[in-house]
Amino acid sequence: MGGVVSFDGDNPARRADESHERLQALYQLAIETSELRDLQQVLDLALRQCLALTGSQFGFIGLNAADSDAMDVVAVQGFEVSKRFYEQFHLLMPLRPRLLAHAALDNRPVRSLDAMSEENRVGQPRGHPPVHEFLGVPLRRRGLPMGMIGVANRAGAYLEEHEHLLLTYAAQVAIAIHNAHLYDELKAAKEELERVMLGQFTALRSAQVKEDVSLSDSDLQVLALVAAGASNADVSAALHWSLPSVKRKLHRICTQLGARSRAQATAEAVRRGVI
Repeated sequence: MGGVVSFDGDNPARRADESHERLQALYQLAIETSELRDLQQVLDLALRQCLALTGSQFGFIGLNAADSDAMDVVAVQGFEVSKRFYEQFHLLMPLRPRLLAHAALDNRPVRSLDAMSEENRVGQPRGHPPVHEFLGVPLRRRGLPMGMIGVANRAGAYLEEHEHLLLTYAAQVAIAIHNAHLYDELKAAKEELERVMLGQFTALRSAQVKEDVSLSDSDLQVLALVAAGASNADVSAALHWSLPSVKRKLHRICTQLGARSRAQATAEAVRRGVI
């Protein structure tokens, strides 16, 4: 993006150039945000673009809570946010009747020459830079407010052109945020489906393996004894078989399980779930 978009009302030719420049900037910004799927990346890119578009020092994006009585400030740029500040104030912020609530709840843009002197201001958290010039526009989804974009401390007042520009871009941002939410939901649904399908496949495969291995009750007895650490002589004594019979039985079991030793046969039986 080519930097801050200026506004010159006294020069028609310059104004036409600026209008073309703004359209090109908005088009490029819309492409960039539409290519993102991660919600935080969408928020960070959108806010960075909003600051550049309006020549603002810092700004934020807030999303309304489900009950619309509070707003979560999900992106902040333009001043260094300490970990302590973030942990203390990155919470649901009550939307009391004040400057921010007009944009976030009343669904209309707000402008101020000096937010610090607004009659209905309620103060700022300690460590937050002073807010003088301020412009806030709503984020809307199907005509309903879903949050807001706020920018502040431009070198000069925010004009009607800035307001229109930010409103136009906010419409693109709202779509990008909605698409990111949909992508997250689809990704979660896909992962859950894969988890369920994998569980069903594992259960089916386990049942098939058990059916494929034709081990008799005596085979399972031998395997259980071997798994418990019994020697061939121990198996012979426990089952009252001759030692050659035990060896023949183990050879047959190894053949069925594709094992080369009694230890491998026991491990394979455990892996297949037959003991």
